[in-house]
Amino acid sequence: MSIRKVINITLIAAALLVSGCFDSKTSTGDSGKGVELVRTENSVTVKATDEFSGASFVLNKEIDNSNIITEVDKLKLTKKADGKTYIQIVDMDEPLKEGEKIFEIKNCAEKIEVKMEESITEGNFERELSKLQKRTVKKGVRAGTTDELLGDFNSDSKVDIQDFVSFQGGYGGNSTLYDIAPAVKGTAAPYTDVYSKRTPDGIVDLFDFLIFAKNYGKNIVNLPTVTDVVLSGTATVEVDSTISVYAKVKYSNNTEKSEVVTVSYTHLTLPTIYSV
Repeated sequence: MSIRKVINITLIAAALLVSGCFDSKTSTGDSGKGVELVRTENSVTVKATDEFSGASFVLNKEIDNSNIITEVDKLKLTKKADGKTYIQIVDMDEPLKEGEKIFEIKNCAEKIEVKMEESITEGNFERELSKLQKRTVKKGVRAGTTDELLGDFNSDSKVDIQDFVSFQGGYGGNSTLYDIAPAVKGTAAPYTDVYSKRTPDGIVDLFDFLIFAKNYGKNIVNLPTVTDVVLSGTATVEVDSTISVYAKVKYSNNTEKSEVVTVSYTHLTLPTIYSV
């Protein structure tokens, strides 16, 4: 056998081996693209063939959301349309590893096809976010400079299940409320570990879902800062005397607080009469 034939056979075998890593079929006719399928009677388990933090899938049938089961550390979006089911899954904890269960399809007696359309790994997430931000800025969108708890859609200073329910309705659209990617983390407390500066790219997609998942469960209380203090009271202070000082404090949230401070002056230096 010539060397050329040996090389050709080797290349064909390698191609078949690679394609086998990404395509999966069960004995009952189920097929998977980019995933591994394992059938047990009327249930089909969809497993990862590579590591990822978030991914989109398409099923060739309409499956009720209640029959698509994920682990508690994952967030899931589903939509039925045109005889198909569209699924987005992101992990809130650690990235999914090869061989781990992504989701399970219950009450599925007929053969099914599952295709992974898109996936984002933990390793390239920040890099892809940076590229997306540069492309968005080039289109004339101003990069975000104001810190906010991204994903807190109802402004209660936390990202929780109520925000997730709201986000589901906005996924796939272009609402600026839910368009929270690309984004970067803050540089000062309390935003140092929170995605807080966004540059909306005009579509709510898997990147927005991943930003939401990474902020999920976090809470930030933005305490108002003092913007002005007005003091009034006795102008002349004598030793061993007691005076009353009226303080009005203004805060960044447009609220005010007034207080009367009584000060006993018994030293050669005037004590602090009001501190904020």
